[in-house]
Amino acid sequence: MHHFADSCLLPFEIGPCQDNQQLWYFDKSLGYCKTFVYGGCEGNQNRFFTEDECMHYCSIHLYKKQMEISHPMLVLIGYNPVPLGSTITLRCKANGQYPIQWHKNGILFQVTNDDQRIYMNDDHSELHITKIQQSDVADYLCSVGLNAILSNSIYLNVKDVEMVESCIDKGNQITCKLIHKIGLCSNPRYNSFCCHTCFVTNKFT
Repeated sequence: MHHFADSCLLPFEIGPCQDNQQLWYFDKSLGYCKTFVYGGCEGNQNRFFTEDECMHYCSIHLYKKQMEISHPMLVLIGYNPVPLGSTITLRCKANGQYPIQWHKNGILFQVTNDDQRIYMNDDHSELHITKIQQSDVADYLCSVGLNAILSNSIYLNVKDVEMVESCIDKGNQITCKLIHKIGLCSNPRYNSFCCHTCFVTNKFT
């Protein structure tokens, strides 16, 4: 009988025929093989002639499937090094795996009410750090799923910003104040467009 990679994840099927064959199927909820009565025709590939065959095949293929689970990817939205006082977002691309947890310098990172500069979105896939400080310098990574599969790490560094003469607003004052208010100064394009406003408001807030 030909089996495919996900055979072991299927429920057993007796089939429409009336023969009574005692075969084995893999019960994914229990993690081992059990007997069932097979009718002799049709059904699916989650059926084996012996317990040994069932356990051998499914243990190997399920292990391979676990190893193929994709690792999450951590990306930084904004500058790095980050200008002091600005805002950045760390996004954990979890590929649909939950829960998502964050780690700072190898230690589980919990957002507390004491520091309202830092917050997460509802599913914890994004970590927002506002008004960047020197204390935010660290290695960050995320972990996903019940097995806490780790992402790549990103070393977040900061730099002091000195305003240069060419740092001027290309947009009008109302537009640039709005850009700062909604947090777009961390985007290089908007930061360049409203350089003076982004610099001054981040420097003195």
